[in-house]
Amino acid sequence: MNRYERYGWDEERYLAANPDVRMAVEQGVVRDGYHHWLLMGRQENRPGGGFDHPVAPTTRLCFDPWVNAEFTVDGRLKPCCNLRRGVTLDDDAGVAAAHGSELFRDLRHEILTGNLCAECSRCHIRPMVPVEQVITRLFPQLPPGAGLLDGGRAETVRIDVTSRCNLRCVYCALSVEGADPGRHMTDENLERVGRFVESLGTVRTVGVNGHGETTHHPRWREFCDQLIAAGKPLSIITNLGRAYDDDEIATLARFRIIEISIDTADEGLLRRIRRKVDLSRIVTNMAHIRARALMDGIAAPHFSFSCGLYDQSITRLEAFAALAAAVGVRTITFWDLQKYPDLPGQQNVQPLSSLDDEALAEGLACFDRAMVIFTKSRIRVTVAGNFLEPLRARAGRPREVAAS
Repeated sequence: MNRYERYGWDEERYLAANPDVRMAVEQGVVRDGYHHWLLMGRQENRPGGGFDHPVAPTTRLCFDPWVNAEFTVDGRLKPCCNLRRGVTLDDDAGVAAAHGSELFRDLRHEILTGNLCAECSRCHIRPMVPVEQVITRLFPQLPPGAGLLDGGRAETVRIDVTSRCNLRCVYCALSVEGADPGRHMTDENLERVGRFVESLGTVRTVGVNGHGETTHHPRWREFCDQLIAAGKPLSIITNLGRAYDDDEIATLARFRIIEISIDTADEGLLRRIRRKVDLSRIVTNMAHIRARALMDGIAAPHFSFSCGLYDQSITRLEAFAALAAAVGVRTITFWDLQKYPDLPGQQNVQPLSSLDDEALAEGLACFDRAMVIFTKSRIRVTVAGNFLEPLRARAGRPREVAAS
């Protein structure tokens, strides 16, 4: 069975029907017939091959199934944070074998053909782009001789150390009545995952967080110290809202990136929305981490903000931009609110898509004014999934307004 037969593709029939493609494959111009047909053969109505379903025009701009390794809180491996399914790792085979499993290969095929699974269809992080754009950009990332469905070497790692959190934000799934309170990764899985990550060799980044607050885990510091000692560049998304002791500050000072989850500079609103967090505590922790790095003679972490945009945060965004500049933040990522049921008696928030046209236009105007501050302060801004673009179209406020 050829490596694409599982997906209804007949590699040999396609090459036999298209001798020029066979020659291009033999010369290394394209990886194989499957690659050629996805990239150009289907537009040229080439005979042979064929799938058991059509190729969609667009797909997610996502390379996670090729280059990312995500460890769940129970020690399984999966391609990204949205996918619930995972692969149980064999201590002898390790990550490389899991990357070659049917789960990873199936997901790669789905992305390359635009026939997305439910989790990818709902993804609010990766934007939709033409299928050809993903194939073209993927090609140089693959090892020599690898097919489009083969995994490359893991470049990024993410570890769900815990799914518990020290906060109860009003918009979080953990706050919904009857929600699973989450759990910590066991000592056994911490040790296994640590060994797997060390075996990967050089990686671009190791993110030690999933859906919970990593520093809420009782052994988070020892685990991170182990990875730092192994030379792994650590990053974290954290609310940074706890009072940390000196040892914890010393560990955080050795991180490469610390991304702080914070939505507003309005102290009262932050306390009502995030519940159990204080802005002054966050700023103080940042100062302590920088001071410790200076004392230890090492580069301080790159600080960034991760900010949810919703009805009450976007109208206060200018003050938030000023705060980011004042505390030396270098990057901002904005994400769209995924709505859960409102909490009784709390100050609930609503996604921007629920606003009427007038309120949406006002919010986008606030965003554009904040962008002026970000630009002047040389703070790089990313909007996850480009979710603002359809809202701009609806409000009649194109992106050019922000740059003018």
